[in-house]
Amino acid sequence: MPLDDHHLQHLRDAANTAEERIYTNWRVVSGPPFSGKTTLVDSLGSCGYQTVADCGRRAICENLQEGRTKVDARSNFEGLQRRISDLTLDEALVLAPSDIVVWDYSLPDNLAYLAVTGHGWPEIFIERAVRFHFKQVFLLQPVGDIDHLTDPVRVESLAFSLELYKVMKTVYETLGTEVVEVVELSPESRLNRAKAYLEFD
Repeated sequence: MPLDDHHLQHLRDAANTAEERIYTNWRVVSGPPFSGKTTLVDSLGSCGYQTVADCGRRAICENLQEGRTKVDARSNFEGLQRRISDLTLDEALVLAPSDIVVWDYSLPDNLAYLAVTGHGWPEIFIERAVRFHFKQVFLLQPVGDIDHLTDPVRVESLAFSLELYKVMKTVYETLGTEVVEVVELSPESRLNRAKAYLEFD
């Protein structure tokens, strides 16, 4: 769907009027496919930070284990996003909001993926996106095109990734999350940038 002011105002209103919005000390590492998200999250985990793995990759792998191709695994895209959302919510419900937790994607990212692929925003996705307020999102820029031959899950193009980056930024800003755009290219520089914010807490 085109992401217009109407959709964003609806999301903003939902965040402002949510009866049980939970303000957390959680951070999200977000960005398009092949932006280095998982590398950064894994590195932060090695430094001792509590992390949550990418539930999207987990959901897609469930479909692949049933014998589907990477493309077929996305044939019911809204259903796939609902499964990702369910898995993500399960993770969130067992975490303490006061703990520093670093996520590899989280609930607001479902909205970005739905928008860029031309889908609407069913109310359940909005409700979950506003339920937890994340302290910061480290938004990583795409570093190049995806190697579809070696990545067992991803199918997205660089053009898709560039559009997704813009929509992710807009969604998180609309939700009131501080967006930290990570422009450094080397994994070490990205790690140091993220640690600087986490250690400042």
